[in-house]
Amino acid sequence: MAAVPSTFDPVNDCPVTPYKAWIADDLAATLANGAAVASWPCSGSNGRPAVQATGASQPTFQSSDANFYGRGTVLFDGTADNLACVFGESVGAVTTQVVIARLTSSGAGTTQHLTDGNGASNRAAIYRRGASDNWSIYQGTTQNAGTPDTNPHCFVAKFTGSTTSTLQVDGATVVAASNAGSNTLNAFRIGSDYAGANFAAAEIAAILVFEGDVTGTAGWANYIAQLAAYYGVVANDTDTVSGNDVRSEGPIGTGVTAPLMIFCHGFGGSEDSIWNEARLDDYRQGLLANGWIVAGSNQDGANWGNADGQAAITELIDWVEDTYTVSKIMFVAYSMGGLGSLSWIASAARDPRTRGWVGMAAASDLADLYYGGAYTASIATAYTISGLGTDYLTQTEGFDPQLEAAASFAGVRFLHIGSSGDTSVDFDAHGLPLHALIDGVARSSETITVTGNHVSDAHFEQDEDFAAFAATCLADEPPELVIQAVGLAGTTPTFEKADPNGARVLAGDTVEVAVANASGSSITVTIDSYIHSDQGTDEDVGGTVANGATKWFGPFPANRFADAEGYVNWSYSSATGVTVAAVRV
Repeated sequence: MAAVPSTFDPVNDCPVTPYKAWIADDLAATLANGAAVASWPCSGSNGRPAVQATGASQPTFQSSDANFYGRGTVLFDGTADNLACVFGESVGAVTTQVVIARLTSSGAGTTQHLTDGNGASNRAAIYRRGASDNWSIYQGTTQNAGTPDTNPHCFVAKFTGSTTSTLQVDGATVVAASNAGSNTLNAFRIGSDYAGANFAAAEIAAILVFEGDVTGTAGWANYIAQLAAYYGVVANDTDTVSGNDVRSEGPIGTGVTAPLMIFCHGFGGSEDSIWNEARLDDYRQGLLANGWIVAGSNQDGANWGNADGQAAITELIDWVEDTYTVSKIMFVAYSMGGLGSLSWIASAARDPRTRGWVGMAAASDLADLYYGGAYTASIATAYTISGLGTDYLTQTEGFDPQLEAAASFAGVRFLHIGSSGDTSVDFDAHGLPLHALIDGVARSSETITVTGNHVSDAHFEQDEDFAAFAATCLADEPPELVIQAVGLAGTTPTFEKADPNGARVLAGDTVEVAVANASGSSITVTIDSYIHSDQGTDEDVGGTVANGATKWFGPFPANRFADAEGYVNWSYSSATGVTVAAVRV
């Protein structure tokens, strides 16, 4: 398979410079697929390669490995293959190793070394220990736990030369703080132990070695999660929340900050829909490889956008945040899933981190589907509409996206993919009218017209456009507030939840912003100043908002507060329990 596109770089995006970095993809510059690897080039502060002069012991380069999202790996045969590297110096007893690999065979009783030192008293090894059938680390003393298998894994070993050495596998601590010995490291072996025995039958995509314990470096947990995801090593979770089955796939570890994509399924779908639909694999894997979380909910089944279906979206976000810190949110909606996701975005329930929505043959006109006949009975059940349908309008009020005010969709990007040949959800009745409603009000609204019926492959073949849209949503920072006009008859401004990333509005002499704080303690609002004040310095402004108070800030003349796009930007010391509104007076 072709490598899943990603902007991540395993070496350059690392928060600390590796001492050694062997990346299998680097071999593609000099080797063809299937070629023997006599020398594996190394980047990092010590650039000496790992080499093998004996042809029968040289591993094989695999230019595209489906087990690692199509990225390159080095294949070790488990009988003779190994590579060695002499550092030319000692890095001491405290090192950190990161290995992306999988065993191709994990027979009981087999000892297989992914890494080791290169001398009897200079060892720091990650391996499968045959005597106990566990994952193990060794620096003079064996410490082992966990059950080996043949799945791709991200191994992070911290060798401290004392009682605090650890091994993590896919973000989970397998070997807790233990004494693994105190050997120093001055050379390295890949694919076997230090003596050229206990060979690994394995595919290795990347090895990084660091001087010292770098696991406490700022950004380390997020880096490891992104590195693993880049190679297709992700975490999976399932649960039941308020009666709805939920599922997620995302970066390994806990507390990792990552963007979230929520898939809203069509009629007859479930929380598993994005995983069950092979045509969505490119979309899903592309997001995962770039560090996103992918999640789905059963959403009360055939909800047709009703209150229960929308509540399930909020509950899904809350469930995901039991594991992750969500930075931004994007929706992908298919068919029926368009109704609930759009109504949720247009409602007060919208999470301020929401950046984008992609609709594939997505419904946005509930009335068209109800009166069309094919889904009348199912929609009537979802909204408890009487048999005669005379109460349709009252039962569905507030749940038809195309009847919402255009301003309700402000601050979010939209991508509509549909076909006029779709006899179930006609693009001319759903996607295009919605685009016409919100274009110029939403942060952006784009359309892609395809051909075919409702289940046509064309809806799922927009990989490049989808990837570009997701990247744009990821880059959007911070969200833009809608400026509400104050008239002679008076105005009661609508407040929305504050985004942890801050917010922005178009700067102007008549623009003011109100911040209401119900967090339980005071917060600080910091407003960016881009031009020097009359005192000759670039002075940010703002102030403290006490708990229970609402404070107004402004106005914001463009000649001082406007950024390159004409916006004034601000941030909050904490966004929890904070709401905000912008007005023009």
